[in-house]
Amino acid sequence: MTYPLTLAARLYDRTAPVLQGELSVPGVDLRPIVKTNPADIFTGLFNGDFDAAEMSLAEVVYYTSRGQNDFLAIPIFPYRMFRHGYMFCDANADLAGPESLNGKRVAFPRVVFTAGVWMRGMLVDEYGLSPADTSWYYGSMHHWAPKPGEELAPRDGAVLRWVTERGGEAQDVTKIALLEGEVDALCTTRIPPENGGRLRRLVPDFPAAEAAYFGRTGIYPIMHAIALRTSVIEAHPELPEALFHTFVEAKELSKQRIESDASVSLVWKDHYLEHQHEVFEEDPWVYGLEKNRHVISKFLSYAYDQGVAAREMTPEELFVPSTVGLTE
Repeated sequence: MTYPLTLAARLYDRTAPVLQGELSVPGVDLRPIVKTNPADIFTGLFNGDFDAAEMSLAEVVYYTSRGQNDFLAIPIFPYRMFRHGYMFCDANADLAGPESLNGKRVAFPRVVFTAGVWMRGMLVDEYGLSPADTSWYYGSMHHWAPKPGEELAPRDGAVLRWVTERGGEAQDVTKIALLEGEVDALCTTRIPPENGGRLRRLVPDFPAAEAAYFGRTGIYPIMHAIALRTSVIEAHPELPEALFHTFVEAKELSKQRIESDASVSLVWKDHYLEHQHEVFEEDPWVYGLEKNRHVISKFLSYAYDQGVAAREMTPEELFVPSTVGLTE
């Protein structure tokens, strides 16, 4: 006998075999919900619309650290992304690179925002920005909270500021703040439209910078994890481990297809895969806590310094206990 389970996520090659019904989860009548906007997925899990979903790592940290978590993650990370290429400034600004932002005004769409936690942490760690001397501006608190619901207290000496209220989505509001000169730089997850050539990247050769960053740190930043509502975990304690193994199988199936099929719309696919192997050597998408402990620990240290985490946390606290020791 099976039980129904709604699972919301974006359609990555790594998740497609699950979301498109090619693979099943033992004992589960899986009801996939494919969405393109991550905010819709996060908001749905937060509001209880889904039993399981792809979830912002920052949101998992924010709520778990405050004892308000109605969901826990399993160590499946469907979305990872380097973020050096998502820092923008005015094309005519007298800024040589991210290190030139010390003492400047830097904007982010949201406070509880995984990419933003990584980028602000990197600006301090990698580029030497002073948290206290730099002005940090934000468009909203959460994906589902346009206005700040509470004021966070960063522990690194930073002061949080809010961009001028303009209406609209936080990504657009902060982009306009940059275009209008309210801030000096924007750290975002969307490449802004050309805007007449008015914006430029602070790291022009971002692939080289990202490869060098990985070489120094071993970090390929995790953005999202698969999370389950705690009520579902309590009702079906076998589910988290079953989901873990199903997503591992899906990733392996995807990897085999990408390497062997000619259906990927990349002109120099094999060249790209060779370069990726040179940089990573091992699977950059590896699942499981132990193989990713250093990544999650670094993120937690950034989240604590920035006030996103209400207290210091161990990586284990973010995950369903039965999944902590799982490996591929």
